[in-house]
Amino acid sequence: MLVPNRLVKPTLLNGGQDTLNANRPPNAARIAEVVDARVKEVESRLGVAETVRVEWRSSTLDIPVIEMPTSMLFYNPETHRVRAQRTLDPVRDQHVTDDPWGNESQDYLHDLLRGDPADPLGKIDPTFLELKDDLAVSGQREPGIITRDGILVNGNTRRAALVDLEMDHIRVGVLPGDANWGDITGVELSLQLAKEFRRDYSFINELLAIEELAGRGKSDADIGRMFRRKPETILRSRWILAFIRDAIESSADGSVKAKLRLVDYERDKAQLEELYRAYRKLEASDQLAAERLLKARSAAVALDFAKTDIRHVGSDFLTKYLVAELPASFVPESREASTAGIPGLSSDIQVSSGGGIAEGEVATAILQASAVLKSESATPDDIRSASAAFSAYRTAFEGAIAKAKRDSISTQVKQAAPDHVLLAGDEIDLAIEKLVQGRASGLVDVEALDGALSELRDSLRSLAVQVGRSGLSAGEGIEWLTAVAAQRSE
Repeated sequence: MLVPNRLVKPTLLNGGQDTLNANRPPNAARIAEVVDARVKEVESRLGVAETVRVEWRSSTLDIPVIEMPTSMLFYNPETHRVRAQRTLDPVRDQHVTDDPWGNESQDYLHDLLRGDPADPLGKIDPTFLELKDDLAVSGQREPGIITRDGILVNGNTRRAALVDLEMDHIRVGVLPGDANWGDITGVELSLQLAKEFRRDYSFINELLAIEELAGRGKSDADIGRMFRRKPETILRSRWILAFIRDAIESSADGSVKAKLRLVDYERDKAQLEELYRAYRKLEASDQLAAERLLKARSAAVALDFAKTDIRHVGSDFLTKYLVAELPASFVPESREASTAGIPGLSSDIQVSSGGGIAEGEVATAILQASAVLKSESATPDDIRSASAAFSAYRTAFEGAIAKAKRDSISTQVKQAAPDHVLLAGDEIDLAIEKLVQGRASGLVDVEALDGALSELRDSLRSLAVQVGRSGLSAGEGIEWLTAVAAQRSE
């Protein structure tokens, strides 16, 4: 599995800036006639016509709002709302690609817009139900946005809710007639990021939206301003998506034709953000250790461990903890040397199995087993084999993580007393600085200082007693403490 250190710009859908004329919905001319007539009607009502402001190319634009039959409009097949979820059903997804305006494709998009992002074909998203209830009680507050051909640029989910409520009409703003796919993306994202009552993009679909903007030449700073986030956060999002894509490629099992999908990572946001922070921190000092950590944690994510557990999976996790827990047949074969591309370096270098090769084998095996378990085309025998492997790895990881946790707690306890003594030393250094400043200005409270020093003396004597009871071998510091504590005040 490659480390996502080099981010690749995506290929834009529909050519990015192509006009809509090449792929117009059926009855587009008739829809445009209805739209134009209703626009003229509202514009004739001087002082009454409703408009909505949108970001339009390099400026803003007030566009007219009309009312349209919900049945006359089309879901946008490229909406970022369900970009990742479309791949859940490859056959229906292909229908959307081949015939985006057909009933089968539009029905599929309707189902996805209603669904839970992590399981859209099995569960209704609670936030969709909240939106539906709000529309039923309060009506439509904000208009959607359409092209003159009737494609919903914004408001796809609202239209799905209105259809479920059997409401016949939807209020929509109308874009200029020369709108292209680049305009549609810009308007959709700008409105999505505005503060209104609407569902947020899911984790993966937000990553895809950021990737598409980067592909259109936007810098991380530009995207950060759009999403109201720091450029570093945008870089993290792009890194995570690159990591997921690498993991998906590693999960491909040619014999079973199984492969993970983007949507399989919808619930892993916290784990992947934790992985990014840990990898970047370690990468600065030890690239090989960072790669080992990346592969080990990739396996832990695929095994569905929580963020609090994954924190204990370090760069030495395989050799120090996991190997002892794995069945003998699951232990990766050792290799004297192998060639591996190290991110950030211009050439390949030789690394041993301690450089991450074994971790990569474990991660690949787990990813492939997970892909088979999520595949709809796998046979019962394939599933039984993958389930046995997945369970064995899961059990081994549970035991290894438990040991790593105990060691971590033990280390924290061992370091607690020395750390607090060091903090006390820092505070004393600060007291010295303040004493010098106060003495120069004649503002030292001698009585208060004397009382504080008496308390410090008593604390040091108590510390000396506890150190003596611990039976610790005497070093220079302990000998000094014992000698100072033994002195009695006159």
